[in-house]
Amino acid sequence: MDMIKAQNVSYKYIRRDEEDRIVEEITALNNIDLHIPKGQFVAVIGHNGSGKSTFAKHINALLLPFDGKVFVDGMDTSDETVLWDIRKKAGMVFQNPDNQIIASVVEEDVAFGPENIGIEPEKIRERVAEALKIVGMEKYAKHSPARLSGGQKQRVAIAGALAILPQCLVFDESTAMLDPVGRREVMNVVKKLNKEEKITVIFITHYMEEAAMADRVVVMDRGKIVMDAAPAEVFADSEKLSALGLELPQAAQLAQELRQAGLPLCADIIDTETLVEAICELEKK
Repeated sequence: MDMIKAQNVSYKYIRRDEEDRIVEEITALNNIDLHIPKGQFVAVIGHNGSGKSTFAKHINALLLPFDGKVFVDGMDTSDETVLWDIRKKAGMVFQNPDNQIIASVVEEDVAFGPENIGIEPEKIRERVAEALKIVGMEKYAKHSPARLSGGQKQRVAIAGALAILPQCLVFDESTAMLDPVGRREVMNVVKKLNKEEKITVIFITHYMEEAAMADRVVVMDRGKIVMDAAPAEVFADSEKLSALGLELPQAAQLAQELRQAGLPLCADIIDTETLVEAICELEKK
């Protein structure tokens, strides 16, 4: 069964004047069809305004389609009677961790979600401890979030989402405000959640290196899905990506330049580790 199913989904942003008359309509999603199986790690990329963040907000009913349907583990996001079930099933981690952290102590912040859905205090303590352990922040349980780095804050935000035991996590540009160290910390947690905890991951990003880590890459443009394949296949089409205003991951770009210089490297190199291995193999010959 799919964790996420979008059927013919369309959405518009509408701007009205002071007299409530429509003065502008912007189509953000245009007849989207997308199926994401349970346990998959899907990266969604596209230039600014392509619709990727709008789609992310449909997954846990922060936005509802103008047309079409979105289902989360079989539940219709437009059905108000299952709204909280959907939001427990699909957690979200946003761009700015400071906007998600509300308590003055790390463990209290992580406990906020379970408290709101009425979990018993003893179970809350267990969930908080486990969530902090998963993201590697258990040593900071008694710390103030204000004293943490950006990457650490984002890991606390992820722990807060994990504490409600979601089966799916949506990361909406969650590394955009972090430095390279913070981004690496978060990506290590994301991969662990997917591979070890079997959580379905939808990862919205504009960093191609992050997208290359996914099982599948969905490329959006002007509210439509224009590419949907394994990372190696998507990044092999550099001309199409360039036309969409997107770049290759650095390793893929370097591999392409080395091929143009005459080195016999395969076309599916998209990460640094694979590139280094390929070059080492050439040196052995």
